[in-house]
Amino acid sequence: MEISNPITSFLTHVRVEKGLSANTVSAYRRDLVKFENYAKKKKLSLEDVTRDDLVDFLASLFRQKLESRTVARHLVTLRNFFRFALTQDLITVDPALNLESPKIRRSLPGYLRLEEIERLLAQPDDKTPIGLRDRAMLDVLYSTGLRVSELIGLRVMDLDRAVGCVRCIGKGDKERVVPLGKAAQGALTVYLAQFRPGLAAGNGGGASATRAFRGCRSATRNCRAVRSRVMRRSAACSSSSLAWRTWIPGVVPRRRPAKATAPDM
Repeated sequence: MEISNPITSFLTHVRVEKGLSANTVSAYRRDLVKFENYAKKKKLSLEDVTRDDLVDFLASLFRQKLESRTVARHLVTLRNFFRFALTQDLITVDPALNLESPKIRRSLPGYLRLEEIERLLAQPDDKTPIGLRDRAMLDVLYSTGLRVSELIGLRVMDLDRAVGCVRCIGKGDKERVVPLGKAAQGALTVYLAQFRPGLAAGNGGGASATRAFRGCRSATRNCRAVRSRVMRRSAACSSSSLAWRTWIPGVVPRRRPAKATAPDM
C-alpha cells in the first residue's frame, strides 16, 4: 500500500476526531511528507517500513543539520502515524514502537532586558487608534503571558477590569482566568473607551464585533499580523536578535504585577 492514502486518512483523523489545532495538523503534514518522499526513494510501501528504515530516516534528518528537537518532533509524528495505521489494521507490526527519542540539548530562553521592554512598550504612537491598540496588546501580553492566539481571541466580555483579570480559552479549549496588571488595565481602558469605535468602523458585524482587539479579517491572519507587528517593534528597540521570539508566545520577563483579586480557580 502506498503511504500517501494512509497519511491523508491520519491527517483527517487528527483534525476531525482528535480536534487538534491547524498548526499541529500542518506540522504533522510537513513531517509526513518528508517521510513519504524518503519512502518513495527507497521504494517502500507502508507494510515494508521497518524499524531500521525509521532509524535511517531520522539519521538523514541529522545529516541535514536539523536540531535534535526537530528530529524528536518527527519521531513523535511517526509514532502517532504508525499507531494509527496499526489500529486501522493497515499494518501488523508498529515499526516505531520503542524507538528512543534523541537527546535534546536544553538552552536558556532569550529574554528582554527591562530597558528594552520599556522601549518596546513606548514604540506605539498613543495618539492614533492603531497605536493605542498596539500598546494595549503589548501591555496585555506583557502582563498576562497569554499566547498570541489567546490574545486575539479575547472578547470584550472576557475583560473584567473591575476585578483585574481576563478570561481566555487556550489549547484544548481549556478556560482559565489570568490576573491583569494595572498598566495593562489602564491601556485597555483608554483603548476601549476612546479609540476602539474608530477601528470598528467598516469592519462589519458578526463574531468579530465582540473581539477586544480588531483589525484583521481572520484569526490566522490576525496571529500573523500580531507576530509581525511585535517582531518589527522589538527589532527596532532591542539589541538581541532573539528577543522578539520571547514575545511571540507571550512568555516574557514580567514586571511585578499589581495585586488584583481574581476569582478562585
